[in-house]
Amino acid sequence: MGDLPSNQMKVSSARAGKVPLKPGFSQLDWLRKKSTMMPPRPRNILLEELREHSSVDTAWTAVRGKVYDLSHYLEYHPGGRPYLMMAAEKDSTALFDKYHSWVNIEFMLDRMVVGTLVGNDV
Repeated sequence: MGDLPSNQMKVSSARAGKVPLKPGFSQLDWLRKKSTMMPPRPRNILLEELREHSSVDTAWTAVRGKVYDLSHYLEYHPGGRPYLMMAAEKDSTALFDKYHSWVNIEFMLDRMVVGTLVGNDV
């Protein structure tokens, strides 16, 4: 890496597992956008209803019993839309904890809470 000491090597801007985000779609941009959004009125959601929301227009997922509408966040996800869509229409708690255990989802998607996952098969 040229004349830089090893502790000052340049780090690639394309980190593993990340995709380049379009201008205006950084995590800071997301925080600004979500602060202007009105959250939906939370309600009870059956797993059957959750499974109906698998498109980019209504991508819902459940994490730790809360159901989130991911559709507004898709373009802001650092891993890209396809990875986030893997969580649509299901309880993705295990997937979320595997890759994002350090992320505070309650803060990141607080305005996207559709409701609470309920039912016998939860």
